[in-house]
Amino acid sequence: MLLPSKSTANLTISQSKKLGKEFPVNFTLESGKRNPHVTLYQLELPVDNVEKVVDVLSKITDSTIKLKVKLNKKTNHQNFIFWACQKTKDLQKLHEEIVKAVNPLRQNLLLPELKNTRGLNAKMKKMVKDYGYTLVYDEFLPHITISNVKNIGDIPSIMKSLKLEEREEIFDTLALTTLGPFGTVPKILKKFKLS
Repeated sequence: MLLPSKSTANLTISQSKKLGKEFPVNFTLESGKRNPHVTLYQLELPVDNVEKVVDVLSKITDSTIKLKVKLNKKTNHQNFIFWACQKTKDLQKLHEEIVKAVNPLRQNLLLPELKNTRGLNAKMKKMVKDYGYTLVYDEFLPHITISNVKNIGDIPSIMKSLKLEEREEIFDTLALTTLGPFGTVPKILKKFKLS
C-alpha cells in the first residue's frame, strides 16, 4: 500500500465521514483503524513469509524514488467510491515490481472473497489463479477508496456531494498492512520510506 500525505489522508477521512453521515455506507475511513491508502497489491500471505515480504519490500523501496501522482476524478467501481490516481509509468513500474517479487511468497493462497470465482470472466479467473488478485498488471487501478455504499442508487448524489478536487500528491511511504473487510487497512505492520 502507498500511504498518502497527512493532508490528503485528513481530507479523505473527513469526506468519508461526511459521506457516512449523509448516506448508508459499509465503512468510513478512520486513522489507525481504516487507513486511507492506494493498494499496490492485495494478497493472502502465509504468516511464515511475512519477514520475507518485509525484506523484499525493503529492497524495492531502497531503489524507488518518491512518486508524484495526480489524484484526479472521483469515481466508483460497483459500490466502492474512489478518488482515482493517475497511473504514471513510475507507479505502474512499482506495482509490477511488487507483484513479481511478492506473488511467489503467497504460495498460491487466495483471499477468502476470491476463493469462489463464479461470476468472473476468464481473464479475471486466470489473474486470481496466477496472482491471487484481479487488479494486477494491465488491470491495475490505482485509487484511494473513500467508502463502500449500501445503495448503488445513491452514487450520483454522492458524487455531487464529495469535495475532492484534482491535486498532486507525492507518495513517499509504502506500507505492509493487514487487510480488513471491504479492502480496508486496519493495521500497518511496517512502513518503508521511498528515496
